[in-house]
Amino acid sequence: MFDCLLKVGQFALSVRHSDHVHHFPIALTEDNKYYIGKHRFKTIENVISYYQRNDLFIDEDGSAVRLGNPFVWPSKESFSMEEEV
Repeated sequence: MFDCLLKVGQFALSVRHSDHVHHFPIALTEDNKYYIGKHRFKTIENVISYYQRNDLFIDEDGSAVRLGNPFVWPSKESFSMEEEV
């Protein structure tokens, strides 16, 4: 999940599946609900929880895809700009 670059306050759910990344926009409704697909949720956490238990989309092979493990960005400390000698 990331803050969308188009407008402040918009979000998108990004899912990597079969070497492809799929982006699903999440809209915030006037009554402060998060809207994705045909569902509305009170919180972003509810969006994640729902799609961990329910299909997010059907892939090109006809398999249902649900959310799995989140991607965790490596810490800055894990990248070293200095070369070892």
